[in-house]
Amino acid sequence: MTVNAYAKINLTLDVLNRRADGYHEISSIMQTVSLHDVLSFKIEDRDDGENVIVITSNDETLPTDCKNLCHKACILFFEEFGICGKTVIINIEKNIPIAAGLGGGSSDCAETLKALNKMLKINADSEKLRHIAVRLGADVPFFIEGGCMKAEGIGEDLTPVKNVSEHIIVLAKPTEALLSGAVYKDFDELFDNDASLFPKPSTEDFLSEKNRYPFISNMLAPVSEKKAKSITMLKKELLSAGAKAAEMTGSGPTVFAVFDSEEEAENAVKSIKNRIATSFCGLYKTVNNI
Repeated sequence: MTVNAYAKINLTLDVLNRRADGYHEISSIMQTVSLHDVLSFKIEDRDDGENVIVITSNDETLPTDCKNLCHKACILFFEEFGICGKTVIINIEKNIPIAAGLGGGSSDCAETLKALNKMLKINADSEKLRHIAVRLGADVPFFIEGGCMKAEGIGEDLTPVKNVSEHIIVLAKPTEALLSGAVYKDFDELFDNDASLFPKPSTEDFLSEKNRYPFISNMLAPVSEKKAKSITMLKKELLSAGAKAAEMTGSGPTVFAVFDSEEEAENAVKSIKNRIATSFCGLYKTVNNI
């Protein structure tokens, strides 16, 4: 069985309060885009009653042991449904950059749960799969269905956003690396000192307006832009190239831009590759029916 695991962008990201468990409450509009990993699955029966998980990948930097989210998804799925005596072989063709704010690991994880559910004929519904998914990561429940959703809580409380048309998206990842935990930590400190530095929550405005471009925003952006100056440069370059909106996704450092014209988007990609150092840059589209 072979499936696509799509990346996501955060069209809005409002960071609300920090919880006792260290997670942050958010309100966000999450959207899948056509950039995707390709996962291939094979399941074999074993006579010894043990479960074995084998993961391979074209990306040598990707962990293939118990640190991999797909590995963790298999273990949790087997425990949840009492499954024994299986060898699961997963090959991950990585196209989504790692640690980019695009949810690649979470998407791979969700697709693993869905594949096991189908191949082992468990037939659990989406709600049950999301219940398992949230134990693997805050973004994982979103990828069970994907499309465009309002995400609340830590990201597990999902509401579909209707009437979303297809958009042309440029994605550009700076060469700087950012750690999500460090970004949220600095956000807490800076927000306590001066909340005026940060965009106001925009998710509800985004949902209530017909022209949603002005309400695309990310409250983590001021923190990440201090750590990675290329984020600011990319946003300015993309807006100058005709983007309707340009913003960072997740905790960064990847920047996305929304274009009405594919020609403008292609020209923007060429301009960025000539002018700004990036580790990844390309043209994609939103995906609303996974």
